[in-house]
Amino acid sequence: MLSEVIACAAGLIIVWKVSPFKRKMPPLKRIADPASLKKMMMVNRDLFIRTLCLLTVFNSFTAKGASFGTEVLAANAILLQIHFIMAYFFDGFSNSSSILVGKAIASRDDPLYKKTLMLSCQWAFLSALFIAGCYYLWSNYILLLFTPRPSVIELAHTYQIWLILFPFSAGLGLILYGVFIGATETASIRNSMILALVLYLLSQFFFVPSYHNHGLWLAFILFSLGRSVFLAICIPNLNQKFFPKKSIEHENLKSI
Repeated sequence: MLSEVIACAAGLIIVWKVSPFKRKMPPLKRIADPASLKKMMMVNRDLFIRTLCLLTVFNSFTAKGASFGTEVLAANAILLQIHFIMAYFFDGFSNSSSILVGKAIASRDDPLYKKTLMLSCQWAFLSALFIAGCYYLWSNYILLLFTPRPSVIELAHTYQIWLILFPFSAGLGLILYGVFIGATETASIRNSMILALVLYLLSQFFFVPSYHNHGLWLAFILFSLGRSVFLAICIPNLNQKFFPKKSIEHENLKSI
């Protein structure tokens, strides 16, 4: 609670110091603009559905893991916490992509947009190599930060291959979220998450009875991979919507 309050206060101070906007309330008509409000509510709706899907996956994962015993539950909990740290690493690139894509679309800057997409894909792969390599090399030390119990650490080592695969399966999707949020095309995020959730539930149904906790982690990795693949499939439509080839070529001809 204290960290959240400090972060909020620091954010307000930074905005107050660097904001170029006038520090006064805008007209009520501008605040209550129906088109802007509708757009904001649609974005919020899509991201809310995305969050519900994520909560369903994590709650289901935890509940199913608990059925395998307390030590497996503890090992899964530790691996999930490490997975969150990995995901936060990708979130930094996601936030950068969001800012640059928003800027590119607002200014109709096709080169900036394409460069951002290219760099997003490159950093997804390089980050996955870096994160997976770091965990593989120092997993013993990392696990000791969470528990001193040898039995739990041994179980975590048993299932750590899935955690090593996580950056490669989820990295691109996590960074592409920033691309789509920057473009405010959150319907694609919502739809990709729903499809990934369906893939997870089906995988859990088929694999867990035979492979137990390994099957549970396999379902989670397939969910993460689905997030990446289903969102990547939407990229051509995003390109066509904001930077259609014909209109760009027409503008280039006009400038010549």
